[in-house]
Amino acid sequence: FDWPPLPHPSDSLYSHAFKASLVVLSPVCTVEARLAPNADSGPGTPHELWIGRLAEVPNMQVGHCGCGTVVFFSGSGGLTGDNVRYMRLLGSLGYSVVAPDTMGASPSGPRYRHPTRNYSRAGDHRFWCANTVYDTSCNGSYMGGAYPACFSSKAEYVLNEPRSWSRFYQRIYSLRRREASAALEHFEARLGRPRRLFLVGQSEGARVAAHFEHPLLRRFGLAGRIALQWACDFNYFVPCVADTSLPSDAPLLNLVSRYDPYFGAGTVPVDQMSPLTRAALAASRPDWSAREPFRSVAATVAAAGIGLGHAPLSGSCARAMRESGVEGASVTLEE
Repeated sequence: FDWPPLPHPSDSLYSHAFKASLVVLSPVCTVEARLAPNADSGPGTPHELWIGRLAEVPNMQVGHCGCGTVVFFSGSGGLTGDNVRYMRLLGSLGYSVVAPDTMGASPSGPRYRHPTRNYSRAGDHRFWCANTVYDTSCNGSYMGGAYPACFSSKAEYVLNEPRSWSRFYQRIYSLRRREASAALEHFEARLGRPRRLFLVGQSEGARVAAHFEHPLLRRFGLAGRIALQWACDFNYFVPCVADTSLPSDAPLLNLVSRYDPYFGAGTVPVDQMSPLTRAALAASRPDWSAREPFRSVAATVAAAGIGLGHAPLSGSCARAMRESGVEGASVTLEE
């Protein structure tokens, strides 16, 4: 099974994701780079950060300013919504954040969204905007679009063709691992050796942040991993039980909502939901009825008993952390 088709691991396409990185510089690094601050870390906060593409960053040692360096891995839709908000919040805490753009690598690659031109000078980078990074969407070829690695995870899709989707997700993870490897291998030549390196990811990218291993991580002083909106369960996105194991080279912080639409643990009755949660689900899940319990994609697929997950799921990384001997914390949010 070779869908989506991926370039050979040595192909330069993977380094293009790093070259297209979105970067958030901490206030200290923004001053050192002699760049004009153009972003805040939320409404009412000062414009002390700089956000833009890697090509606009002068040659500098990002590891020598601020508190440390973050390599950030976005979710499957690219650097939109919460992904950029996480980056800006990390920047406000003193960390410079470099996010290889899986969507911005190349229009000839397996997935692509056209980047906004002159992004750092594009105007007001409003914190709550859903997308200011791309001019286009990415339509998957299974929906008649041009890009085979763009997709939408729906339980009915997986249940209709479980073996095909299982292999598909494994190849998506191979794509992200290759991009992560290329980013580490090109990082020092472009931005200097990181200091206190952290891997952080959201959803699809959180699997990379939590599970990815590379010899350079030790050289770069890996200090921690953060997995957001992700559960380290055996599920439709991690179709081999062995792949749930975690490296124990650094502490892991896992933050995931009980209502995560993709990786939440299982059925949540309506009477256990707050009014705010019900309103948020109704707005974000048009297919959800306020009279029905909430169930994530992973929980729905696992409950079907087709071999893609063992119900009930844990809905977090806590169990995998204990089994792998990983220090840290796993927090399941009630909203």
